[in-house]
Amino acid sequence: MKARLLMYAHFYRKALTLDLQNDLVYILDMVLPIVQALVDVISSTGNLRQCIMAMEISQMLVQATMHNSSPLMQLPFFTEELAER
Repeated sequence: MKARLLMYAHFYRKALTLDLQNDLVYILDMVLPIVQALVDVISSTGNLRQCIMAMEISQMLVQATMHNSSPLMQLPFFTEELAER
């Protein structure tokens, strides 16, 4: 449960305490290779829809944005208010 909450905090770019930031870094270090392996396994089976979903999750983790966020949120120092303009 803690990992899930930290992931959502990462996606929505919420401020975290130092201890929680360290936990998030640890989780991201563990999750990224797992998601990349998931993409490899799914792509070898030929399931296109599931492969695209796994790639979107990987993109969300790396860019710290949700799949429905503005593409401008990928740029540094952009906030949701600035991206809406």
